[in-house]
Amino acid sequence: MILLEINNRIVEETLTVKFKNAIAGNKAESIDVTVADFDGVLFHISNINGDKTKVRTSISLKFYKQLQEHGADELLKREYGDLLIAPEDGYNVSVLVDLENIPENWEETVRKIGLLKRNCFASVFEKYFDFQSQGEGEGEGQKRAVINYRNDETMYVEAKPDRVTVVFSTIFRDEDDVVLGKVFMQELREGRRASHTAPQVLFSHREPPLELANTGARVGENIGYVTFVLFPRHTAKETRDNTINLIHMFRDYLHYHIKVLFESVHPLPNAGKDDGVFKGAQPCSAGAKNYGKENNIRPNIHQKRMILEHVGRLVVKCRGKKVESLQKRNGMMGDEMSVEQEAEAILEAETSFGMRVWHLLFLSCGSVLGVVIMLCCCIRFRIPRTKQDIEADYHRKKLTRKFRERLDCMNNADIDEMDLIKALERVREDYVAEQEKQASKEVAENKDNQAIVTVCENV
Repeated sequence: MILLEINNRIVEETLTVKFKNAIAGNKAESIDVTVADFDGVLFHISNINGDKTKVRTSISLKFYKQLQEHGADELLKREYGDLLIAPEDGYNVSVLVDLENIPENWEETVRKIGLLKRNCFASVFEKYFDFQSQGEGEGEGQKRAVINYRNDETMYVEAKPDRVTVVFSTIFRDEDDVVLGKVFMQELREGRRASHTAPQVLFSHREPPLELANTGARVGENIGYVTFVLFPRHTAKETRDNTINLIHMFRDYLHYHIKVLFESVHPLPNAGKDDGVFKGAQPCSAGAKNYGKENNIRPNIHQKRMILEHVGRLVVKCRGKKVESLQKRNGMMGDEMSVEQEAEAILEAETSFGMRVWHLLFLSCGSVLGVVIMLCCCIRFRIPRTKQDIEADYHRKKLTRKFRERLDCMNNADIDEMDLIKALERVREDYVAEQEKQASKEVAENKDNQAIVTVCENV
């Protein structure tokens, strides 16, 4: 995979030459350069009122008004400060550098100007990242941002308390682009399995995802939607800049690689060798400078079939090498990795309640723990620890059982009027009376026994 530069190389090199010439004391020359960038963006580098020492860089974005609604002006003031001037006619933002007053960190200034397009895009992402980090996903952040960054193609950004969802809609001009796009998206999903910190990536064809239901999003055979689910680890202050750098270029990244695949496998019908894929990929990785010049004709049906077959083999080879290298680096076997990945996928799956599985597990365990704590607080549990405690508990239960038997012998009318003291006195009286009765009975038995003995002796 080839990562596209987020800066504009031509703008940076042009301004670098201007600064170096001024530092060397060379005579300033006039300049009037127009540079095209992705997404229909235009840069214009020129002088103001014929003053060759004043170099103005302007940028035109067709969707800049939509970015202004999400704080683009404030972000640019924060990044560029005094460099900002009134926009040039036909452009949205302009910055000015003075070659007679060159700052010490002029290289940093050049780098910032080269990132002008990126910083315009960053405003909408920073706004919704802040919504998520502040827990305002259910409030103002619930209002979805809609950026029509190209003709018939749109970017949607929405914040929730636990995530930020970014959806790109894109148009595939050819039916085979859809197939290659699916292959490419499958590689992104495989990349998430290899890295647990990667965001969740979803791809839907023809119809928009559930996040865009009832929004009037386009449907069709050549329409695709790519959804990124960004979690707090992606939107935190220390990582958000890298997230913005990567995600705002995704649409260009996707279509660039689709074109590179066509360009790299185009010579295959004549070459007749599988390694033509890798040979053809070399000029593409250098920038695909000859794309559209020498091979200006798209493949025919036979060539398209061969393209898809070779792309499939290429994906299998690359995927096998990638997994093998990751296993060696992490010291894991494939089965262990797949088990962990499946477990993570299950835990991250979204339920019908709008919550993830691990959310429900956490709430269930918390509820069970809360019930246990309440029971322990309401019911006194005492576990004997020594032999003496056990014997004492046994005697207490025995005495309690006998006391209960005495109470059961009493009339219900007497019980209603008793308290503990009266009950104890009543039991004591009954016990004394029973003992006296028992003693008198024993005396009578002793007399009878003595009489029997006397009779026997007389006989």
